[in-house]
Amino acid sequence: MCILRLKMEKQKNYIFEIIFLPILIIIFLIISITIYNIHLTKKQLEKQIKDKRVEYFDIQKKSVYNKVQYLNSEIKIQNNKIEFNIKEELKEKINTAIKISENIFKENKNLSKKQIVKILSERLSLLSYNKNRGYYYILDKNDQLIEHPIKEMIGKSTSNIFDVDNVSLSTKIRKSLKKDEVSFVKYHFYKPNNQKKKFLKIVAVKYFEPLDILVGTGEYIDDAINEFKNDFIKKVSQNNDMNKYVFILDVHNINGGKSYATMLANVNRKELVGKVLDDEVRDSKGNLYRKEYLKILREKGEGFLKYWYKKPGVKEHKEKYTYFYLNKEWNWVIACGFYPDDLISQIEKLNKQSSEYLDSLIRNSLFWGLIFSCVMILLSTIIFYKIQRRIKKDQKKLIQSQENLKKAQKISKIGSWSYNFDTNEIIFSDEIYEIFEIDKNRKKPSYELFLSFVHNDDKNRVNTVFEKLLKDKKSHEITHRIKIKNKIKWVNNQSEVFIEKSNTIVIGTLQDITEKYEKDKKI
Repeated sequence: MCILRLKMEKQKNYIFEIIFLPILIIIFLIISITIYNIHLTKKQLEKQIKDKRVEYFDIQKKSVYNKVQYLNSEIKIQNNKIEFNIKEELKEKINTAIKISENIFKENKNLSKKQIVKILSERLSLLSYNKNRGYYYILDKNDQLIEHPIKEMIGKSTSNIFDVDNVSLSTKIRKSLKKDEVSFVKYHFYKPNNQKKKFLKIVAVKYFEPLDILVGTGEYIDDAINEFKNDFIKKVSQNNDMNKYVFILDVHNINGGKSYATMLANVNRKELVGKVLDDEVRDSKGNLYRKEYLKILREKGEGFLKYWYKKPGVKEHKEKYTYFYLNKEWNWVIACGFYPDDLISQIEKLNKQSSEYLDSLIRNSLFWGLIFSCVMILLSTIIFYKIQRRIKKDQKKLIQSQENLKKAQKISKIGSWSYNFDTNEIIFSDEIYEIFEIDKNRKKPSYELFLSFVHNDDKNRVNTVFEKLLKDKKSHEITHRIKIKNKIKWVNNQSEVFIEKSNTIVIGTLQDITEKYEKDKKI
């Protein structure tokens, strides 16, 4: 009976596991997979943001670097070609003047050379170019100036005009003369609008044989360079890319100071154009950013700097990365930067996509989790009811078996008992109570209760057998007496040890053999 009871408990446990364990496993797996996917997605998002940031800065830095270097290359090309361009232009102007001279000579052949030269002088004096900087002059065969915009120069001999190397202008011109070709000479001379300082000039001259004169013109190199600078600044100022605009500084002192540079171009801060700059100015975060980029330029000549500056189209200042380059030929700083807050919108887009994916992942996990749970509940319920019907059927058989066992025990006067050595719990069958002639509802079964019925002369022997049983873990049998209400009964006690879930359980039978013993004794 005790073994049957344990089997019934096991069956109940199996039923619980069959119904709920698959559902719990599915829920656990779905939760685990969902958590793992969320963790994986977040890791991927972090990597995407990191890669996007690196990629963005690489692209933007290359973009502004290339923009500045392109402009710098234009300056270098122009500087290398400045004299060539001046000579090409002067050559064209001289040839134009010679054609005019030829036409005037043909039209006035009836006049004297002196009269024709006078007409030619008046005509050429009216001509100018390059915003009135360019003019013509005429030299006679004695190197005297016949025509010149500085009237004080007319009548003077170029042999008395000396360059900074103490070589006369006439000597330089005569040495450079080539027949039927335009000749070029470099020397220092006053400008019509500045008689206090001499400037380096390229002069083009050509001999006009019919009148025996030299026709010349020239261009001051610094004027040509300044004209290109102005055109260059105008071009930069027309830039439409406000997020990557170029600004240019004319540096007066690379070491800094209150007037270290003049702003030449800045479409974002037009109010600064033409103003001198102070390196003590701080950005909105308190950084002396002008001192910082001057230090970079002094040490390396170029480099990137992060600072906070006004962004076009907004009032507040934004983080900005700018590439600065020092053009040493013109002593200009050419710079171009970008505002990385555009990156924030791209990161926000990634975050939004990730959030939408996670929401979808959680919804799908809940949906399929619910579906699988419902399926498993349905299957478990079907299995449960099948098992329950089987158990009820088995229980009926078991109850019937128990009833038959009780009847058999009643007839044969055999009772069963079990003793849990670890919990000291003992269970008697109904027949045991009948043998001991006690009410099972008034007496709690125990080993001590059992011993109280054992005859005093047999107690030591019973105890010894019981101890040996526990020690050897083998079956044992003993016949001894019990004393019931001053009556002596003989009983046969058989027992065997079982190990159930690490518990030591002794199961035995107790049979009343008094009648048999008495009969055998008489024989």
